Amino acid sequence: MQLHGSISTDRAWPYAYHVEERGHRFVRGPDGAIYRDNELWRRVVDRRTGETVECNLVTRNHALVAYPVPGELLEPVLTDAAPC
Repeated sequence: MQLHGSISTDRAWPYAYHVEERGHRFVRGPDGAIYRDNELWRRVVDRRTGETVECNLVTRNHALVAYPVPGELLEPVLTDAAPC
């Protein structure tokens, strides 16, 4: 699935912006609940050259899932991190 949007201006804009999902997975937490993990990244591309000029992590998500997830999509159980 892709998210599409647009930026409007009265002159040519030199950059294109792309938002990409990375590291998507479903995991079962130690509490037995299912969580969705992923990262959203913004990539800035020079329209003239096609080169990526910037790439930044926007956010990391760890969200409780409130809908059924088929078992084959689940990764191993998360464990609590060891204390530092």
